[in-house]
Amino acid sequence: MRRFLKTRADGLVVTLLGIAFLAYSVNQFNAMSRKVNWIMSPYLFPMIVAGMAILLGIGIIVESRGKDEKQAKAESEGGRSTLRKTLDVVLVIVMAVLYDIALPYAGFIPSTAVFLATMVLFLGERKWYIFVPVAVLTPLILYAIFRLGLNVRLP
Repeated sequence: MRRFLKTRADGLVVTLLGIAFLAYSVNQFNAMSRKVNWIMSPYLFPMIVAGMAILLGIGIIVESRGKDEKQAKAESEGGRSTLRKTLDVVLVIVMAVLYDIALPYAGFIPSTAVFLATMVLFLGERKWYIFVPVAVLTPLILYAIFRLGLNVRLP
């Protein structure tokens, strides 16, 4: 039960941070010296992220409400050890740092494809017909959207 109270608290923190971030973005947009349409504002994306954080926090709170102590115990018994979880986090951070180092040398598409393939495999997906398209199509689609569609230079 204690775990789900913590989960609710986490959801509340995410929701409150989203609300604060949204309020800040709206305030900054209103304080802009040169008035532009909100759709062209540099604060549009932060507003979208804040809205998603609010929805995510509310979702976490709602999901944790329906769980009782038996479910909490069953989930905790089947979970990984704290050391294993810590090592997983460290490994993901190392992979992200290696990706960041590889970007200037290999370029966006190859670096991202290798990083995504590694991450999808790390997360447990072993079916090649799932992780290969994710690893190949995601950087190509992102490149098309940002470089060709929005004219934003990628590394």
